[in-house]
Amino acid sequence: MNASTAWILRIVPAAMMATTLPFKFTGAQESKDLFSTLTEKALGNPDLESMARLGTGAVELIAIILLLVPKWSSKGALLTVATMAGALVSHVLFLGFGGHSQLVTMAVIALITSAIFLVLSRSTTK
Repeated sequence: MNASTAWILRIVPAAMMATTLPFKFTGAQESKDLFSTLTEKALGNPDLESMARLGTGAVELIAIILLLVPKWSSKGALLTVATMAGALVSHVLFLGFGGHSQLVTMAVIALITSAIFLVLSRSTTK
């Protein structure tokens, strides 16, 4: 994989996740509502909203940092795939897609580009 492709496949998911971080970390109402619904339906306790929201934001921030550091980018891509898969499963099982199509689209893009990066980076290291 050439350097330009590698950067694109790392910057795109980082950008997708970075656009949602301010909502998670500032406690924007739409983010609070989403995580409140998720924790109520998945865990039976909407009071866990802030822990789930901030925890998810912290994991995404770590993934972004790892993606942007070439030495750690594979770990960042793997963390991104896992995190975005979790987000998509949450939408399928608990949240639905109504009103969340932009978030779901961004999660799919981040997951796919990170997965492609992992596959291509493995094939070039063997």
